[in-house]
Amino acid sequence: MVKSNPSLTNVPLTAESREKLLDSLFGDLLPHPGEIFIPDDDFYLADCSAKQRAKHMTRLLCRWLGIKPGYIGLKFESGHSDKVSAKRYTIYIEPSLQEDEFVLGAFLAYSLTQYLIEERKQIQLTNANEQAALLANGSVLFGLSLVILNERMPRHIWHGPVKGPPTILPSSFPYQAYLKLVRNYLLKYRIEPASYDYCLTPGASKDLEVSASKRPTHAVRDLRHQIRVTGLKLVGVSWIIILIFSISGFTFIQRAGSASKNTNEAHQTADFYNNLMRSCNSELVYTRQYSDQADIQTLRALNAEELECQSLKNQYEAAQQKTK
Repeated sequence: MVKSNPSLTNVPLTAESREKLLDSLFGDLLPHPGEIFIPDDDFYLADCSAKQRAKHMTRLLCRWLGIKPGYIGLKFESGHSDKVSAKRYTIYIEPSLQEDEFVLGAFLAYSLTQYLIEERKQIQLTNANEQAALLANGSVLFGLSLVILNERMPRHIWHGPVKGPPTILPSSFPYQAYLKLVRNYLLKYRIEPASYDYCLTPGASKDLEVSASKRPTHAVRDLRHQIRVTGLKLVGVSWIIILIFSISGFTFIQRAGSASKNTNEAHQTADFYNNLMRSCNSELVYTRQYSDQADIQTLRALNAEELECQSLKNQYEAAQQKTK
C-alpha cells in the first residue's frame, strides 16, 4: 500500500506527480488513456425510476472503466459507507442524490473512481486532503470529468435555488483546481470541444468556456419541469422530430398526389423520404454503438427505432415507384 511510503504520504504531491503515480500503478490497465467518457442523453436515461437510472449509469461506467458490472452493487439507503465483501463492492446512494440525474451520474463516477484507487489498488494516503486530490486527479485520468462537471446544472425557480459548486467533489479540493485539471487533460490530448460540447449542462459549458448550443435537451428538460411530463425520454427527442417530419411529408404527398402527377414533385418526395431514412439509420447505428444492449428497455427502444427506419424505407421505395 502507498500508505507505508513516507515519500508519498508526508510530502504534498503535485498534479503531475499524482498523475504519474496513477499511471505507474494502473499501467496498461488504465482505462481509455487520452480519451473522455461522453455523458450523452443515452447515459442519463430520463424516463425511468432513479433506481433503474442508477443501474443503467453504473453499467455504462463500469464498461468504460473495465469493471465487471456484476461486482458493483447499489443500495439506495442513507447512513452507510461504501464497503467491499467477498462477492461485490457496494455503493450506498443517499435519497438526496437520486432526485437529479446529473448529480446521480457525478456521484457514481466519483464512487467508481474511489473504488478503483482505494479498493482495487489499495491506495490510501495518510493525509485526507492529499487523498481527495488523488481521487480528483484519478477521475480526470479515467476520463470521467465531464460526468462530474455536469453536476453544475443551474436550477430554475420551479426546481429550487441556483446551485453553487458541485457537492460530489470533496470540499478540501477546490473546484477551480479541478477545472484546471480538466482543461489541462483536454489540452494535452487535443480533445476538441466539438466532440463533447453537446453533452454538457449549461453550468459545465460555462465553466469550460465552450458552447452548449448544440444540445437540444436543455429546453426539453425545462419543459418537463414546467408541465410535469414524466414519460418523455430525452434520447427519443430526435425520433419525435423525425415522426413529425414524416407526418408532414405524408400530408405533402397526399396533397401533391391529388393536385398533380408532376414527375418533379414525385422526385422531391422520394428525396424527402430518402433523407429521413438516412438520418434514421445513422441515429440507429449511433444508438447501437453506445447503448447497453443487455438492458431490456434499451432493446425495446432499439426495436422501435428499427421499425421506424423500416417504415421510412418502405415510404421511400413507394415514392421511388412514382418517379418511374
